[in-house]
Amino acid sequence: MLFGSEQSNNALHTESAEMHENPEYQHIQSVRDPQNIDLEFFRSVQEIEAEEAEHGVDLADVMNVGVDMLVKYCKKNKFKKRLFLITDGERKQSADKDKVSDLVDRINLEDIKVNCITVDFCDTVDDKEEIVAGEQESEAQKKNRKLFVEL
Repeated sequence: MLFGSEQSNNALHTESAEMHENPEYQHIQSVRDPQNIDLEFFRSVQEIEAEEAEHGVDLADVMNVGVDMLVKYCKKNKFKKRLFLITDGERKQSADKDKVSDLVDRINLEDIKVNCITVDFCDTVDDKEEIVAGEQESEAQKKNRKLFVEL
């Protein structure tokens, strides 16, 4: 999934659009169905070019779309459910605290493991979650790291 994109193409947005004039889950684009990670996945990720996002997206909404896709794909089968968030952390993120709390509850209920892969963040963080001297993070990355850790 891509978030902050110009297009809105995901199942929750479609469902919401059928019921509301102002649908939820906008600017979240599903570009690939859930499946095992393979070489084609890495090729497709490598081809993604970040857009200059003009659209703010609630990170809890993005993760909710991902969880929904994963749950629908896995159903009651005994898959190991993994959700990967890959980000450079440079875009301003927001997340409604109530949505995050509900999302964390659902992730735990569905036994989903969330992995956050950050690109161009600092490499080293000490046991107090503080950046080790010499490492640099932008202000956006500092704020976003706190949100990613909460998820």
